[in-house]
Amino acid sequence: MASQNKAKAAYRFLTDQYRSNSPFNVEDLITVTGCAPRTVDTYISKQWRQIVERRSRGQIRVKAEILRLSEDAFLRLATQNRRIFTDYRRSMYAELVTYEFLLPLTRETQLRKALDDLFYADTIRQRLEEIEIPNVEQRIPRIDGESDDEFANRVCQLIAGKFGGYSINHVSGRYLAAEVLASREDGGRMLAEDARYIIDETTASARFFIPLVSTRTSEQATFDDISFENAESEPAVREEIALVHWLFFNLFVEAVVRMVEGEDVIWLVEEVGQHSYLYTWIRD
Repeated sequence: MASQNKAKAAYRFLTDQYRSNSPFNVEDLITVTGCAPRTVDTYISKQWRQIVERRSRGQIRVKAEILRLSEDAFLRLATQNRRIFTDYRRSMYAELVTYEFLLPLTRETQLRKALDDLFYADTIRQRLEEIEIPNVEQRIPRIDGESDDEFANRVCQLIAGKFGGYSINHVSGRYLAAEVLASREDGGRMLAEDARYIIDETTASARFFIPLVSTRTSEQATFDDISFENAESEPAVREEIALVHWLFFNLFVEAVVRMVEGEDVIWLVEEVGQHSYLYTWIRD
């Protein structure tokens, strides 16, 4: 608007109209602000379209979103078509596959390196060559006429779409280091001799969340009418779960196990829908 005073007047007018639940028209806003009719109409239709709505017979109503805006934020709306709030496309995934690696904190650097290496096309392609392309084709059919290079590129894109990142948390715990239970007396003796019985250890937990695309519900206006039916029984969902499992174990799991070779125990938790599975690698 021409001056901040006019914008401040508009802000006070709009908030008052919302609180009193009173509709108004363009002429009312012109009177309050002193702005030209075209200016007011432009602001209503462009810059304020997320906080006001036009109704029949020229009436305008203020939405509750006006309360989210401070006066300063309202005054910063200086350019036409600037959005006040971000629009999002809502989606829900009925099924989710989660993987969680559990390793001692001392192995975190190796764990990160093993996982990070697989976010690069060249290391993914190297891993595909180690698995051998014919074995990959059994899980991901080749398109007719597709060359080896084109096939590898498509698989890399598919992997990037499934495994976009991971999070790492640190968890403190105490663990029994001995194979048999000791009495408190024997435990005290072991402690005095610096023998391992109960140990404090911080665990690095690396988690992957993979939403199943085959269970996605898109273009929802709200999340109010979502059905919570279990989609795991659908053939397309079972097929995607099997593919995610195969890709994760052949790419990430094998890389981690090789990189942290020598660890006493490696734990991996897999959660598919309502089912959980624990995999362990125990040093021979």
